[in-house]
Amino acid sequence: MESLRRCAGEQVEASGRTRGQRRRRLRRIAAAAGLAGLVLGACSNGAGLGEAPDTTGAGASADAGDGSWHGATEVAGRWRSGIRAVESPLAADDSVVFHALTAAGDFEMVSLDPGSGRRRWTAPASPSRVPPGVGLRTMTLSGGRVVVWMEPGQPVSAGTVTAGGVSVVAAEARSGRRLWSYGDGRLELPSAPEICGEGDVCVPAGNGSGPIILDGRTGAPRNSTAEPANLAGPGQIQRPLHHPDPATPTRPTIMTASIVTASTVTASTVEVETAPNPRYFRSIGAGLYDNGRDLIAYTEAGAERWRRPYATLFRGLNVSPGYGWKVGLSNDLYVVSLGYVPSPEQLAADRSGAPLTRDAARLWATAAFDAQTGETLWVAPTATTYCGGLDTDIRNPIRCTYAGTVRYGAQDSSVEGVQVTVEGFGVESGRTTWRWVAGAVPGLVFGTATGSPDILRVDDTRYAVRTPQRTILLDVANGPLDDPPPASGWCFTGALAKPGFTIKGTGDAQYKDERWYPCAGGGAVDVPSTTPRFAGALVGNMYAWRDADGQVRGGHVG
Repeated sequence: MESLRRCAGEQVEASGRTRGQRRRRLRRIAAAAGLAGLVLGACSNGAGLGEAPDTTGAGASADAGDGSWHGATEVAGRWRSGIRAVESPLAADDSVVFHALTAAGDFEMVSLDPGSGRRRWTAPASPSRVPPGVGLRTMTLSGGRVVVWMEPGQPVSAGTVTAGGVSVVAAEARSGRRLWSYGDGRLELPSAPEICGEGDVCVPAGNGSGPIILDGRTGAPRNSTAEPANLAGPGQIQRPLHHPDPATPTRPTIMTASIVTASTVTASTVEVETAPNPRYFRSIGAGLYDNGRDLIAYTEAGAERWRRPYATLFRGLNVSPGYGWKVGLSNDLYVVSLGYVPSPEQLAADRSGAPLTRDAARLWATAAFDAQTGETLWVAPTATTYCGGLDTDIRNPIRCTYAGTVRYGAQDSSVEGVQVTVEGFGVESGRTTWRWVAGAVPGLVFGTATGSPDILRVDDTRYAVRTPQRTILLDVANGPLDDPPPASGWCFTGALAKPGFTIKGTGDAQYKDERWYPCAGGGAVDVPSTTPRFAGALVGNMYAWRDADGQVRGGHVG
């Protein structure tokens, strides 16, 4: 079973665990993800998923494969990079790019030659104050020719504690030539920037005023009156927030030395936000923001469109992104799943460290509302669009409902006996289009732990799901199929990346490193039999992927 430690603080709070180490187990029940345009963002309440927007540019590339099923492909292994990636490799301008965790415990942005696996360039990277459950995700612009990421404003080394100040920077994917930089290493971001509009970059201001919209070509703010609220404090070199930076990508834009020792770190014990908090203001994907009480929608120009309390949008249900979220946007309709706020007794049990049980039917609720007005269309009080290891998007909407009891221990969790039902639904009506009673499948609740793969991914829409009775081939667009499931595909593991440094206030944060790796018969294999975009980067006739240990490998296709 998945341990709640997998998601500790990673998913819920805008600054990881700043709401108190005592809430750690409850914070291990969520992680964040996003897809936009068609947009999906998720922070799972008992699961642990986290991805940046897909169709908004994070992960978009002109050279990337389409991820669809084309049958088995012969892949001849060519190289092993020896680099541990913390996200799927991405095709970008005849290069393979990704965030990596170095042996020293630092994060880097890496660009590889897909033919040889050799490094083209590297640059320091940082998660800033983004929840660890969101993880790190590469963004691209200009058809994959430009890479955008967060770069630390000061060097970090093992054992240090940093404020998390960053710049948002852009560089050419192939050469690494720096194009622009914004933030002067002083931004402390509660959520990751995302691609928005027609090739712009939206940076959360953190002050309740909406995002700062950067011109993707120059890095200059389009809404010039917007200013970030949270800037790193004394000791930082302060220059204009935007400046072109011709420096090589192997050095931080700003070298400062304001290091805080671990003994000075304190943690807030605030339990649940009951009023808007400007420092808590964060993006949860698709132009939707969370301030601790309300969801706020913004236009592509950064103007507020509407704001509604969670309870209003969910027709009185006691839910909050603080306990998990997943956001989808399609045809001006949001479909959002939020986690239920635990009862006072459950919060007290969590604080005491006692074993905790929750009704599986009261983990999530899902609602659809108009993106233009915030008007609620329908509410499903026991359903979630997060379905464990089914990594789906709003193009093929599905939801899961659970029956049974989830048990959280100090080190792990159990969903033994929890019954799962998976169903497709209409986004506008909320009506069920197909239903499958899967039974007790832990991987449909928390995702699948390493060594126990009960979900094998075949392609964008098809999964082989191992139930107590037999293995079923599930097409999330149409429901269960009669076809026999393939023996090989992609297995899922919910790994964690532990950096050597600490962002102040996040405790011992471990960052999301979930991955798909090639497998057959439940075990890892050396080379894949398919080349989907969700698992790797297809550049010409070369494919780069991660193995079960997260190491980037490459091979020739065909």
